[in-house]
Amino acid sequence: MVDYKAKEEKEHPSSNILASAGLVISLGIVIIILGFLRGIGMEIPPAFLLGISTLSLSLILLELLKIEGKKIIIFQSIGLFILICLPNLNIIQEIKNETIIQYSDGMALAVMGITLILIGQKGLREILGVVTSNSNTIQEMADTMVDVSESYKKLVDEHIDLQKKFKELDEKLESK
Repeated sequence: MVDYKAKEEKEHPSSNILASAGLVISLGIVIIILGFLRGIGMEIPPAFLLGISTLSLSLILLELLKIEGKKIIIFQSIGLFILICLPNLNIIQEIKNETIIQYSDGMALAVMGITLILIGQKGLREILGVVTSNSNTIQEMADTMVDVSESYKKLVDEHIDLQKKFKELDEKLESK
């Protein structure tokens, strides 16, 4: 008899994260396409753009606040809910388009600013990694130099001792 329960594989903790990354990448591609379409004249409702800006802000906050694990799924779900529901809320539909555009632009600028900060932080982390690696290499070289110096000193001392012994032997031989 086959035990099918034993064959079931447990879900790996990273599978949610991988699915989450795929979702974010897909959304990014769709937003880029929307940006291109908007650039060539396609009309996109301001309330929908506000939803995209809000979603983008929630996703970039994940990175800024270094949120991990299942909390990522919660943040993304809230962002998707906002993207889908925000443009359809009566409250939003009653607001003037100019005001919605102002909010959307403000969020888009905040997202761009946070993105630049994150890129800068990543660059600083890379520089710190290089500096740390170089510091470790220099320290290892300095330690090696100390070891070589100590070995050289021992060799010089041994050489001097050998010279003294040869001199003593030479003097003994001459005295005979």
